[in-house]
Amino acid sequence: MREATTFISKLLLLSLAISLLIKYAAPALPVGNMDVYAAVMVLLPAVVMGCIMGIKQYFVKSS
Repeated sequence: MREATTFISKLLLLSLAISLLIKYAAPALPVGNMDVYAAVMVLLPAVVMGCIMGIKQYFVKSS
């Protein structure tokens, strides 16, 4: 139970860091007003978290 709590806490902190990066650093990027950029910025945290969780699950099943 302790390992699961630690893992979830790390994921939440990483998600918070990505969200803050998007909120404060993204407006400084010189990109145009395109829908594609907005979609990428919105979906990026979920995709990164999914990849991290998938890799973690792969290594847990392998060992």
